[in-house]
Amino acid sequence: MHRRNFFALPLALAAQSPEGKAGFAEADITPAIGSEMPGNYFKQFHKALHDPCKVRAAYFANNGKQVCLVGLDALMIPRHLVEKIRARVPGIEVMLGASHSHSSGPIGMVQPGEYDHASAAIQDLAYRQSSAADPAYLQLVENQTVRAIENAKRNAQPNSIGFGTGKEEAAIFNRRFRMKNGLTYTHPRPNNPDIVEAAGPIDGTLTVAGVFNDSKQLIGCIVNYSCHATTNPPAISANWIYFLERTIRGAFGDGVIVVFLQGFSGDVTQVNNLDKSPAPSGLESARLIGGRVGAEAVKLLLSMHPQPIPEISTAAKIYPEGRRIPGADRIAKAKATIAAPHTAESVFAKEVLLLDAQLQKQPSMPIELQAIAIGPAVYTSAPGEMFVALGLEIRKASPFPYTSPVSLANGCVGYVPTLDAFGEHGGGYEQRLTSYTNLVPDAGPRMVRESIELIRSLKPVLDTRNEAPVPFRAAWDYGAAPPDNTAITPKAPIQLFNGRDLTNFYTYTRESKHEDPNHVFVVANGELHISGQEWGGIVSKEAYRDYRLVVEWRWGDKTWTPRESKARDSGILIHGVGPDGGYSGIWLESYESQIIEGGSGDILVVTATTPMTATCLCTEDGKELYYDPKGKPVTRSKGRINWYGRSKQWKDEVNFRSKAEVEKPKGQWNRQEVIAAGDRMVCLLNGKVVSSAYDLSHTQGKLQVQSEMAEIYVRRIDLLPLKSADRQIAASISGH
Repeated sequence: MHRRNFFALPLALAAQSPEGKAGFAEADITPAIGSEMPGNYFKQFHKALHDPCKVRAAYFANNGKQVCLVGLDALMIPRHLVEKIRARVPGIEVMLGASHSHSSGPIGMVQPGEYDHASAAIQDLAYRQSSAADPAYLQLVENQTVRAIENAKRNAQPNSIGFGTGKEEAAIFNRRFRMKNGLTYTHPRPNNPDIVEAAGPIDGTLTVAGVFNDSKQLIGCIVNYSCHATTNPPAISANWIYFLERTIRGAFGDGVIVVFLQGFSGDVTQVNNLDKSPAPSGLESARLIGGRVGAEAVKLLLSMHPQPIPEISTAAKIYPEGRRIPGADRIAKAKATIAAPHTAESVFAKEVLLLDAQLQKQPSMPIELQAIAIGPAVYTSAPGEMFVALGLEIRKASPFPYTSPVSLANGCVGYVPTLDAFGEHGGGYEQRLTSYTNLVPDAGPRMVRESIELIRSLKPVLDTRNEAPVPFRAAWDYGAAPPDNTAITPKAPIQLFNGRDLTNFYTYTRESKHEDPNHVFVVANGELHISGQEWGGIVSKEAYRDYRLVVEWRWGDKTWTPRESKARDSGILIHGVGPDGGYSGIWLESYESQIIEGGSGDILVVTATTPMTATCLCTEDGKELYYDPKGKPVTRSKGRINWYGRSKQWKDEVNFRSKAEVEKPKGQWNRQEVIAAGDRMVCLLNGKVVSSAYDLSHTQGKLQVQSEMAEIYVRRIDLLPLKSADRQIAASISGH
């Protein structure tokens, strides 16, 4: 079903200015036959031409404010090119968005000079074995984009504009699927018997702004829609956007300029992995998507009631975003793997080595977020291949009736998934670590939050027709599906350990896996007795987020070889992700609130292959970090952050106690708590804050209470909803 919405909205009306103008222009950026075809991790070359590639510009001005929305038939637009183009059109705020056409010109991936600082071997991988931009083509794109912007400004007239939003959902599909093994695969392929369900939504929302001259003829339009441009007619092409343009021009004339701005489409394509029939050709798919989206745009344009060009407002923000850093082991493995070429693993090994070289120059990535509001419409940009769920979240929170999230705009930072792609049931192609995709897992949610703040700093200027307002019938449904996230947020206290059995847990040890032949875990007399005989623990069946965890425990007497004379040891793991035994074959990769004689309350980053980070306010003593609320921020990707009072003479010996000890003596009950609030954790022992961390790369996951060669008793494991006081503690102690 197609829906088209047009609004005369009942908010305060803004005065129109006779200065309001709009103009359109386009320029050719078709690459030469024989040039590189972008979009792969290796080189491919164009052998034919199907249709031209263009840059199209829509210019608006009102009350001295000038903006230009630019759509390029390009895989991406590198940040250095954005800066050069903007410098040549001073006074105009420009948003440059790439359509992500995989059949366009050589504008990426490797940029000229990007690896000149690296070794000869890395330069060979980058410049001769990877898809690389052509300096001459980059100059062509720069010149033609500036030309299009200047001509659009030159063509500007006091035209009128209309807005519309509709739906086209029949030809697009989420390409990520939950599988029977609990993980997520990208493109598992039709007839795969292990497919369970789609792992994410689609967003069939289509927004269109149409500009009409004084004869009510359409001169140009801006179309925002979310679908990968990977249909790839077998030649140089604007991809399915070519057929979008043909459809609109078929209805309104060949002179109409169609500016296409790609929506958040990182996980959405034309490929239907559930269709068991033969797949259509690239050309057939391009015609289908472009035709259907174009037809819906035509219906919206035909139904518009255009008004004078309204007031314009803008907002922008640039901030540094963290990058996932491959460890030394992974780099060593990549160097070994690269020797076996033409395999998937060698391709990604090459990418890890290229990323390592990138990080030598740029350990963080600048992120520009931009919002341009034209009356009731707002265009909000992000520089990555954003997952569609992130765009849905922005639409839901936006006060603008026509909200267009624009991806791959003003730069390119690769895929930006939702958090679940990195979680227990995540996986797939889009989260794999490469020189193209490497932002920290929380980057996507952070971009959403910052984009919403930018949008809310602007005020919609609504329809000014002198007509009676439309009576309210129902809320405007923008497909407000929340991000796919299975983690439970407690709304009421949850008694995880009931004193009778381990209903809410399962057991896992290195030696016995999910069995327990040695009765390491026994419930009796309202207590859980963990003998400590095997390495492992009890694991929560569910994942959780945003809670206050309360665990009451005491030491027993027994210790086991090889730690028979060592400090009694256990721990509480939170935000556990990945498979059981992912760390040393024993525990989930996670964050630990340590339980060990003399060190209870330490925080550990327990990770093997999953990039995990935590930042703490600390003082340093040699290689050791000690929690200090007045200390400096230090980020850990593995290892321990000591609680504030841990003895610097600590020894790994049984019955060790420090002078500042908060833990009670052996045999007495301790109350250990963890406040998990967003990307922050605070550890409390017997009512006292002993450590904290913030900017956690993981914010949800399973819980685990460890067995580590020492006898321990547990009588309480509860999850409590966060109170405002908990959030205040987390915010103040965690340096925010």
